[in-house]
Amino acid sequence: MSDLRIFSYLPNPRIWKATIAARLCGVDVEVRGSSPKELQSWLWDFDAHVLSDGDSATSDIRTGKVGFTGTLHKTDAFMKAASVRHRPGRLQS
Repeated sequence: MSDLRIFSYLPNPRIWKATIAARLCGVDVEVRGSSPKELQSWLWDFDAHVLSDGDSATSDIRTGKVGFTGTLHKTDAFMKAASVRHRPGRLQS
C-alpha cells in the first residue's frame, strides 16, 4: 500500500515533479489517472477507478467547470475533501 495516492489527469508535469520529490524523501506514491477526456468515465473518490455499471447509478454527477467539460462522477465525500482550498491530489486514504 502506498503512503500517498494522487488522482489526476495524465500526462501532468506537476505530478511527475511530485513523484520525484517523494522518491527523494522515501515516500511511496501511487498515481492514478487518465487523459482529461477519459476522466469522464471515472468515479472520482478516494479509491478512484473506471466506472462500472453499479458505480454509475450510485455516484453523483457533477458538471465540469474549470479544465473539464461535460459531466464528472464525484462522490460527496470526495467533494467535501477536495474543497476549493484543497486539490484532489492531496487526498490520502
